Amino acid sequence: LMPGFWAGTPAQLAQGLAAQRPLQQAVRALGRSVPLWTWCTGVAIAAGAGRLDGEAATGTWWMAPALERAHPKVHWQWQDSMVSGLRLAT
Repeated sequence: LMPGFWAGTPAQLAQGLAAQRPLQQAVRALGRSVPLWTWCTGVAIAAGAGRLDGEAATGTWWMAPALERAHPKVHWQWQDSMVSGLRLAT
């Protein structure tokens, strides 16, 4: 279970992600076999770690433009409030 950080604008999202680079690296190092559940800005951390590549995921609506640009390999499902599978829930 990975929470995110407080952000309400794209600029705050970028700042928070920069501060969370060590966490992104740790999540990347865990590998895909470790289940991950996250929400809001935690979805951006998971995407930055590559955990959402090739997967369906959702997130908070205001992050959509930034996350779609930064992570085109994710199958974004913005219309859904939750997307989950065996090892991933957003």
